[in-house]
Amino acid sequence: MQKATYCRKCGAMIKFERTINNKQMPVDTPSVFYIPDKSGADNILNEDGEIVKGRIIAEKQEGYRVGSRPHFGTCKRNNK
Repeated sequence: MQKATYCRKCGAMIKFERTINNKQMPVDTPSVFYIPDKSGADNILNEDGEIVKGRIIAEKQEGYRVGSRPHFGTCKRNNK
C-alpha cells in the first residue's frame, strides 16, 4: 500500500499507484467500488494498472471491482 500525500495544486489527499506501463499515477483516496462498463462515465485505474471505463458505485454489488480514480480528472485546480 502506498503512503498518502497531498496534491500540490488543490491540497486533496492522494496516493500514487503504478500503471501497467510502470509509471506512478496520482489517484484519489480512498479506493472506489465500480462496475466495469465500456460506456461508463468514470475512468478507473484497476488492480492490474490499466485505465478502464466503469460506473462508480456506493456499495458492493454483484460484479463489482475495486479500483482508484485518477486524480487528474478530479483535481479542482486542473478542472478550472
